[in-house]
Parts: sequence; structure tokens; C-alpha cells
Amino acid sequence: MTNHSIAPNFNLDVLCTITISLALSIILLHLIRSLSLSLNVFDVPEERSSHQKSIPTLGGIAFFIILLITTQFFGSRDVNLTIISALLVILFTGLFDDLKNLAPKFKLLGQFLAAGILVLNKDFRLISVHGFLGLPPQSEVILIATSILIVLTIVNAFNLIDGIDGMAAIIGIIIFSNLGVLFYSLNLTLYFFMSLASISMLIGYLRFN
Repeated sequence: MTNHSIAPNFNLDVLCTITISLALSIILLHLIRSLSLSLNVFDVPEERSSHQKSIPTLGGIAFFIILLITTQFFGSRDVNLTIISALLVILFTGLFDDLKNLAPKFKLLGQFLAAGILVLNKDFRLISVHGFLGLPPQSEVILIATSILIVLTIVNAFNLIDGIDGMAAIIGIIIFSNLGVLFYSLNLTLYFFMSLASISMLIGYLRFN
């Protein structure tokens, strides 16, 4: 993983990231909520959902914009291209699902494509499986396939709890808080600030969930 050292004006960057991400999430989600209402686009409660009424969708647009801004300030070109490309695939998969209610196989295909784009960059895949299950420890194919499987597992674990009021957002805040501490200790600026931006926008999202 590429090491991006912590910038000298670190405290100011932290303050700006928290403030801007939180403010943008509230503003953008409010606008997107109004757009969803005007387009009559809702997430209708299912059996596993704790929502009592239909919830406006398309919120992924706000998250994408905030993460896009964060990567432009703190990332390198190759890493930015990888992250943005993967996020775009997830964004459009989510939008099509919100608008057309995609079949599970098409959602999985979009997730697989996004994960594939991500792990083709060596910064985002395993460096060894250490002989797990007798697999070749540093086979490129095994490393890519295992990394994709891990990404798909994480994404769909969140999807499973997304129907419970605030649960996915709260768990996301806890996870990104721990990742933020880890990335800070490793001097990984981009990933630290992406974690910080994610925490801030999830806090803003709780207001609408």
C-alpha cells in the first residue's frame, strides 16, 4: 500500500474535512431527498426491514461526491483513478437498483466489477495468503480472487443490515473510526481522511435515516 505521509497542516485539514463532509452530507442529502420525493423513488420496506414507511433513496450520490472531493485533495493520481472508478461502478449499480430494482445477479455483477477494478491496483489487494488451504501463497490469480471475495463479503454484509434503522451507519462509523486510527498510525493520509470523511457523512446521514 502506498504510503502518503501526514501533511504539516494536519489539524487544519482534519477540521476542514470534518466540517465540509458533515455540512455537504446534510445539504446534499436534503436536496437528494427532495429529488427522490419529486421522482417518487422510494425504498419500500421489506420483511427484514425495520422501516415502518417508504424511505427516499439515491443517497449514494452524496457519498460519492464527498469521497470524490476527499480523494482530489489527498490522493495520488493512480490511486484516485482506481478508487473513483470503483466508486462509479458501485454508484451506478446502486442508482439502477434504486430506479429499476435490479435483480440480485446484476447487483452482484456490478459489485464484482467494482471489486475487480479495485484489486487490480496492488495497493488494494492481499500480498500473500500464507498457504491458506494449501493455496500458493503469492499466486497473482489467487491473490486477486481472494481479495475480490473479501470485498464482496464486506459489501454484502453491509447490505444485509441496511434495512435496520441506523444500524449500517452506526456500524460504519465504528469501523471507519478504527480504520482512521490505524491509517493515522501508518501515516496513510488519503485513507485516514477518507475514513474521517466517511464518519462525518454517516453522522449527517443518520439525520435522514
